[in-house]
Amino acid sequence: MKTKISFIIIFFTVFTFQSQVNTYSPYSYFGLGSIQNSNSTYFLSMGGLSNSLALTTTTNFSNPASYSFLNQTSFNFGFLTNITKLTQYDIEQKNNTTSLSNISLAFPISNKSAIAVGVFPYSSVGYNISRTIFTNEIIGQEIYKYYGSGGLNKLVLGYGRQILENFSLGFNLNYLFGPINSNLDISTQNSTIKYRDESLFSVSDYNFEIGALYYFKINEKKINIASIFTPQSNIKSSIQNFQYTFTSSGDFENFVDTISFSKNQDGIIELPYSLKVGFSIMSEKKWNFGVDYNYTNWKNLYSSINSTQFIEDENRFIVGGSFVPNEMDIYSYWKRVRYCVGLSYSYGYVNISDLFNLQGDEMLEDLSLSLGVSLPMNKVLSRANIGIKYGVRDRLRSNISSEVIGESYFSFMFSMTLNEKWFKKRKID
Repeated sequence: MKTKISFIIIFFTVFTFQSQVNTYSPYSYFGLGSIQNSNSTYFLSMGGLSNSLALTTTTNFSNPASYSFLNQTSFNFGFLTNITKLTQYDIEQKNNTTSLSNISLAFPISNKSAIAVGVFPYSSVGYNISRTIFTNEIIGQEIYKYYGSGGLNKLVLGYGRQILENFSLGFNLNYLFGPINSNLDISTQNSTIKYRDESLFSVSDYNFEIGALYYFKINEKKINIASIFTPQSNIKSSIQNFQYTFTSSGDFENFVDTISFSKNQDGIIELPYSLKVGFSIMSEKKWNFGVDYNYTNWKNLYSSINSTQFIEDENRFIVGGSFVPNEMDIYSYWKRVRYCVGLSYSYGYVNISDLFNLQGDEMLEDLSLSLGVSLPMNKVLSRANIGIKYGVRDRLRSNISSEVIGESYFSFMFSMTLNEKWFKKRKID
């Protein structure tokens, strides 16, 4: 009965994810939007460190090989609040969003294997950008307004198994789905008639990733080495496009004429390959420390239905860890709390030089610091995870034109991990 209820919750969550607003970043205009980290608050509180971590009670969706270490059923759901400040020249804009960040269920089916299912945001789109140019006296000022919303989501079905004594393999089958709305309004100073181009991109297809994890022990320390590979894949998509003219007065719009309309045109998105590797050392039930490197070949992203201009490869480096003073202390609650910290740095995905017509080869950079706690719930095996993250997306290593849009953000993360023994055989003495 509990299994059925959990799967029903996940099924209905799929529809909830499609209606969320997760970002107001102008950089979500490019590619597939702002790419999200698909994992729980515990790992995000360590800067996203997760490639080589394998836990017995917490599901790590970054590496499907880690599922084989689960010895309990793990149900997780989480929420994320983002407060973002955008700056350009002397202009500032603040936005905030709150959304469901994940919901997942994983359970062991034997001593060496487990199954996991979850729903996560894959990318988020939310931008509103205006550009004004002057051509001649007859036309006057031309105002171009770009705005969009939506994003892609990921439904994951994964399996992990211990193949050898110290070696595990796993795979995730990912179903990518969701709409991306992309719009352009053009108006001129000397005309009341405006032009609008509305495009709705819909994605619905599968890709997969495979993961490997090897560990060995030195005295009481456990060393983990891991890699995860996602091959290039062709994702089916479709587009609906509507171009028309209109007039407006305040918030009211009046339709004038249709220029063109097309519906359900087939398209292809070629998702590039990605490679992730990780190394960690842990003293079980005490502390862990690790380093991750993630590479995605975004420069080879191709879409037959929307532009992939200004896209570059992305490299991400993560250092993080966690520490619990004494997990078995029955007298002090705070000694049983696990404390987390992590630092993440990435460059790429958007080419700043090409975008803002700057010299050199400047890339968008993202630097963030994460802190968190994993709070045990008395008399049960479950935990409440709370994390915060502060980060900056900009060009960080040089003092270039203030024309570049700077983005600073503060994130508050919360999730619950509920653990229980399923399929446990009971014996009568």
